[in-house]
Amino acid sequence: MWESKRGDRGAWINRLGYAALLVLESLLKYLPLPIAVASGRFITGTVWHLWPRVRLRTLENLQFAYGDALSPAERKKIGRGVFSWIGR
Repeated sequence: MWESKRGDRGAWINRLGYAALLVLESLLKYLPLPIAVASGRFITGTVWHLWPRVRLRTLENLQFAYGDALSPAERKKIGRGVFSWIGR
């Protein structure tokens, strides 16, 4: 009856992840600022470690933008910094 495609599964996972982030965002706005910032940084740090697709895309984009000017360790440091900044 329903044919599942791998692309459909990925799209649903992305939608669920986005919905979860919207819920978290709506909850965080009611917390005191220092707690909200710490929570946001924790969440984005968790995403960096547990969502390899996002992490790899970030590192690929940095490789594309900077080429060989940055070492892999520098790209990783910048990528983690971006996620930390987003969590604020």
